[in-house]
Amino acid sequence: MSIKLTTGNYKEVEFAPSGAILKDAFIPAATMGGSLNGFAGISNLSSGIAGTVIVKAESAEATKAAADNLAFAPGEIVRYNAVAAKVTKTASDPAIGYAKKAALAADTIVDIEFDGAMGIASGESITLSQITDLANLTVTMSQVSDLEDLAFADLADGPTGTPTNNDTLKYDAATSRYALVAETD
Repeated sequence: MSIKLTTGNYKEVEFAPSGAILKDAFIPAATMGGSLNGFAGISNLSSGIAGTVIVKAESAEATKAAADNLAFAPGEIVRYNAVAAKVTKTASDPAIGYAKKAALAADTIVDIEFDGAMGIASGESITLSQITDLANLTVTMSQVSDLEDLAFADLADGPTGTPTNNDTLKYDAATSRYALVAETD
């Protein structure tokens, strides 16, 4: 077993692999040609024939080698090594979800909430439409690389209108927004 679906509550995409993929096998985003990792959680996938790939699942079990002596706390990020077909804590392996409950070092599986969007590799682009759950999103300034197209008006409480030279921002409690205010001498 690699990753086994344990819930009926999941999201899927259709994928026609270039080679056969066994049920429960992890499928990296690069293999699918998109930006989501997944796994063949319903059935084997035949070469050249479209099949179901799970990209998000409320509950799944992922193989963990007891000999690795890894323990996971509830809510801890779980990563996956596709070559070894097991979970890891290695930062270079893609994140596949969160531990739903504690997994002891001697356990051979970890219960996870699978999230194929977590495994975006460092340096890859991600769009706002790919982010579905902001509750666990952490972004550092070093990860932000392109803000050229961001404007105050794009922010939920940003000002409306076009700023002019020497305008300042002033919060308006009545509208719960910042307003542009012309500076007076």
